[in-house]
Amino acid sequence: MTLPTKALLVLELAVAHHRDADGLCSAAILSKHCLDNGYSLLDDIDFYSVNNTKRNLVPEQEAVLLNSGIKTLVCTDFATRDIEQIVRLIGRGIYFAVVDHHDYSTGLLENASLLINSNMLNLHTGSESGHHEGAAGDLMHRLVGGSHTQWLSQVALCGDLIPGDYASGVKRTADILNIVGLARKKSETIQEIDLMCRKLIGYLVEANAADGFMGLFNSDSRLRERYFEVESAVNDEVDKLHSLERYAGSLDMLVDENKLSNGNYRIIKGQDKDAEDFTVVVHGYCEGKYDVIEQVLKRHMPSIKTDNITFVLYSQDCENPDKVEFRVYNNCPDEVDCAFISSTLGGGGHKNRAGATTYEEGLGIVEKAVNMVLEAYRT
Repeated sequence: MTLPTKALLVLELAVAHHRDADGLCSAAILSKHCLDNGYSLLDDIDFYSVNNTKRNLVPEQEAVLLNSGIKTLVCTDFATRDIEQIVRLIGRGIYFAVVDHHDYSTGLLENASLLINSNMLNLHTGSESGHHEGAAGDLMHRLVGGSHTQWLSQVALCGDLIPGDYASGVKRTADILNIVGLARKKSETIQEIDLMCRKLIGYLVEANAADGFMGLFNSDSRLRERYFEVESAVNDEVDKLHSLERYAGSLDMLVDENKLSNGNYRIIKGQDKDAEDFTVVVHGYCEGKYDVIEQVLKRHMPSIKTDNITFVLYSQDCENPDKVEFRVYNNCPDEVDCAFISSTLGGGGHKNRAGATTYEEGLGIVEKAVNMVLEAYRT
């Protein structure tokens, strides 16, 4: 199964992608393929960046796309949850293709012009247990890449937390893409975010290796400043999670310490259905200049030291407290399926990490997520 290459090279093309390392790299690999096969400029391709939990084009992006004359849209590293949006785009004559590695709905399977998913092809990478569904960048590399895109495949896998023996430059590039690409200032428009991601994709396309990307990135003072500013906020939250994990380890078993009202955390320790100990740590914070919840997950998750532990991380917008984002992640996907929990609550992701965004008063969605985690452990 391959992408409709001839159609891509004849028709006006747009690429919609996740904003993380995997999404940016998969967009870059597809762009390199187009430039190698008939496209003269990267500017001949339109790019739309997509939030990691909403998983669809926002109304402003859809309006621009519908009026652009684009005939082919390739969505990479995400599968939209808005089936009506797919129907509208196809109804306007747009060929709607998806290259992804997340769970997908029946509605997507029935309506997309083309769906290529690593779960369909059994292309699991990095884990003998099969919990890691590869990466969209790795899948795109297999479909249309070559030796010159192998390093981008490695960055995508590393950035999506797939275990592997990665070179230091690959790790650094993945970290930069996650920190910068996933960050959005409250004052920024979606068009500004799209342009920033387009710049990162351009650097990836221009570079021939991770060191080349690093040189281009370091020469861009605005992006470099953004990285250090966001990284500081991320590290602050990761330090808090490490402290909570250590504190949870000092508590007796069968405890439910709830300080969400004043301490913004809850720690639950108990025994699962097999009489094994488990821990659930819930932590909330108020969004500052940037929303960093996804970057916090990617920085914190590889450093978890406690066995059989699940984290429920959530953030509220200080200016709009009805907007709540949550992430649930763990080191025990056989017990707690994070993708199932998040998709049930309107989001999606992977078995060991996933999330959702909601606009509801209070923290109801967080409590629902916590209750589903506990039910998974106990039943």
